[in-house]
Parts: sequence; structure tokens; C-alpha cells
Amino acid sequence: MQKIRLLMRFLRYFLVKILTLLLPWRAKYREVWLFSERGCDAADNAFALFQYVKGREPKRKLYYILEKDAPCLAKVKAVGDVVPRGGFRHLCLYFLPTVKISTHILGTSPDSGFFSSPFAKKYLRAAGKQVFLQHGITHANIPALHAENRPELSLFVSGSAVEYEYLKQHYGYHRDILRYLGLARFDLLGKEAPKRQILCFITWRASLSRLSAEEFIQTAYFRDISRFLSDMRLHRLLARYDTKLIFAPHFEMHRFASLFDVRSPYISVDLGDVGALIRSSAMLLTDHSSVMFDFAYKEAPVLYLNFKGLCEDHYDSRDFPLSKTGFGAVCGDMDTLLSELESVLSGDFSVKEPYLSRMRAHFPTKDGENRRRNYEAILDIAKREDL
Repeated sequence: MQKIRLLMRFLRYFLVKILTLLLPWRAKYREVWLFSERGCDAADNAFALFQYVKGREPKRKLYYILEKDAPCLAKVKAVGDVVPRGGFRHLCLYFLPTVKISTHILGTSPDSGFFSSPFAKKYLRAAGKQVFLQHGITHANIPALHAENRPELSLFVSGSAVEYEYLKQHYGYHRDILRYLGLARFDLLGKEAPKRQILCFITWRASLSRLSAEEFIQTAYFRDISRFLSDMRLHRLLARYDTKLIFAPHFEMHRFASLFDVRSPYISVDLGDVGALIRSSAMLLTDHSSVMFDFAYKEAPVLYLNFKGLCEDHYDSRDFPLSKTGFGAVCGDMDTLLSELESVLSGDFSVKEPYLSRMRAHFPTKDGENRRRNYEAILDIAKREDL
């Protein structure tokens, strides 16, 4: 039955692709830009760039791909045109030679997982340019992102000077495709004074994706996060320094969010706009999320929860060991974390060496022009013939 459903889905997509190939006015769609993140959100580089381009070129045909019941639908409609994800219009725009701009690989497609399969990549490859904005700085070796595995990319945006040199050396992209332009959302950092607020953001694990709630609460991942959030010493420390802690579960963890029992007025769980939380928070607690680079960009303190249950199923990050390249202390247990956290709070959220120098090495240029550079690079590749 599953195979039949997959076949029917493929046939639907393939028929729309054939239809768009027959349109006599295909060429005019080269001027159309599609934007997307996961298809259900608008809090990252794609939305930041969508806003910017709309302001620069209000008459250009820009469309943001979004599920029709997405919580952020009204916010995006206030900026520009929205196309419902998965509908006939979306499919047509995707297969036409539009410029496809997303924070995720094939993010403007109806289903990035399905379109990434070898069969779909062969028969459902879309015309036009594919722009990969990234949703964070790459700090691990991810073979799926190497040039040999991503022939569809026309532009791969790097957000950090250190990251750019690493990608240039190891990922195999042509210099016209891999560009150090800066992440669009970084332009929005520092525009508001942070609150006495700590953001706790833990990365997801692919191995947990298919678990039921009953299975999830038995994992070391859940156990270590729960123990951290319920630790009375943490509660007292936050109260002493009158500081809030916001636990923002990763998008893939939202369905499990209610399982975390938070019993402190200084701790809350937030499933909303992570970008807004990053901008309003004074420091970050994470295991190894690329959100650390947002805090490095604004030179705000970072601490790493290197608890045993959070050290499993990582990307291959041997080239960027946190102890040598990270932006804060690596805490292997709760005692160490509390000690380091108190040091940060008592120091009024200042960043110490060598962490400050590491942050500045990644971002030697912070001129607020990342969106402009992204925009101009996309204009360039939209006019360029395929390499």
C-alpha cells in the first residue's frame, strides 16, 4: 500500500512537470523568485531575505511557500504573496524555471524528503536555479551537502569566514557557487536590547523521529533534558539573578514538548518564533546547535550541555571539537554547568577569552549588509547560464 501511495505521488508530480514543459511562456518565469523554509515557518534566513527583496523590488514576482494552516501565515501575508504548499500552483511554480530560494535543500519543493530520493532527483529535477541559504553555519562534515551530492545547487551561501574556508577545502564546490555572503537573519541581530533571558536550544536526533511518546520518555536524551530543567539548584540560581530561561524545543521535538515538566516561574517552554527568541536572549545553552553562531555574531555568552544523553547521534564534528573551537565552556555534568552559568550571570553576561576571539574570527565583517549581498548574488546567478 505504501508503494502505491508513493507511486501515485510521483505520477502527480511528474504529470505537472510534463505540463510545465509544454507551456509556451516558460521563459518569463525566470523572473519569479520562490522562498521557503520548512514550509510551515517563517523565522529564518528565507523570510528575512523575502522581506528585504520585497522592500527593494516591490514589483518583482516573489512568492513565499507556506502551508495554508501555518501559524505564521498572517505575518507572511503582511509582507507579500503566499502560495499554499503542495497545491497545483505551487507544483507549477516549482517545475517552471523560477529561482528557488530556501534555508533547506530542496526546501521549495512540495516534499524535500521525497524529492531528495535518487529516483526523484533523476525524474523530478526542476528547471531554474536552486539557492541554498542554509539555516545555520555548517560546523560538521555532512557528506549529503558535498558538491558531488548536490549538483542542483546554483548558489550555496556561507555565513562565516571560518566556515567558508572549511567548505571551500572539503565540500568541492565551484567558487561561483559557494559564496561567503553572510546569513540574512544576522542583519537583524543587535537591533534590540536583550532581556535577562537565557535561551536553551537543543538539537534534534534523527534516531528519535519515529518514537512514540512512551518510547521518547525512556531515552537518555529526554532524561538529561528533564533533569536539567527540573534541577532545584538551577531554579535557585535563576531566582537569585532574576533571570528567565526559555526552553525552545527543536521543531521536530514540538510533539513531545508537553512531556517536559517545568516547575519554576523562571523557566518556560516556548514553541514560537526561534528567531525572535535568539534576538531577545542574552545567552545560549545548547548541546551543539548552529544557533551558537547567532550568539557568536552578537558576541553573547554560550555554554554547552555536553551531558552523556546529549552526546549521541551527532553529525561528524571532529573537525570542529567544541573544546577547541567552541564559544564557551563545555559542561559534562550539572555541577560544572551551574558553576559556569553563575560565572556568566555574576559577570553580567560578558564573554571571556578565548571565546571572544573565536567569535570574532568567524565574523570579521559585521556591516548589516548580508541581505544585500545575498540579493545581489541571486540576481547574478539568475542571469548566469548554467555552469
